[in-house]
Amino acid sequence: MATSSSMQKPNHEWSQALEKTSLLPGTTTKIIERSDGVGKSSLASVNRGSIFVSVFEAEKIVDSLQDFSVKEIGSTSFLQMYACNVERIALQAHASAQINDGMGGDEYVVEAIFTFSKIPILVKTLLAVEAWRMYVLQSNTLARMLAKNGNSLRCAFTLHVETTLVGLLNLIFFREEACAEIDPETAVALVDYCARNMVSQFCHF
Repeated sequence: MATSSSMQKPNHEWSQALEKTSLLPGTTTKIIERSDGVGKSSLASVNRGSIFVSVFEAEKIVDSLQDFSVKEIGSTSFLQMYACNVERIALQAHASAQINDGMGGDEYVVEAIFTFSKIPILVKTLLAVEAWRMYVLQSNTLARMLAKNGNSLRCAFTLHVETTLVGLLNLIFFREEACAEIDPETAVALVDYCARNMVSQFCHF
């Protein structure tokens, strides 16, 4: 006879997951294999109370943020700051947003970015990574070097930074007060970036 718990309708796809779970190394983020064979990770659906970065550490990371010129993109200091530290606070920002369900709760990463006025820094770095991707990575010289030494991991991390920054800025500008924090020059540059990439995507079809 089926128990009452087994007869309950699943609330979401995670309820259909297999019991076997594993953790990402060094985190509390679970990887769950669903019964349909699809593996997924979740920042909030599984561990809604997960803390990746404390308030104190998040403020310290945000306060230390600085922009990098195109020639510095991909350097060790750049990757340490953006591929490591910004990646961590971006994870925390998205986890906090999902925990609060958009009700304006304790999204301390976004608040720290407002407090330390780091939106222009994030946008400048985003544009620098875009320029590096378009004019440096796609050059024949760098392509030959990567093919010769076989070390593409640093390149992959650098490219991922652009994705991380886009996701973080998207989260920031979901809040109305972000529009008051951004200066006109930075706003125009960000809109221009979005327009360029939209056109680029349409050109691929």
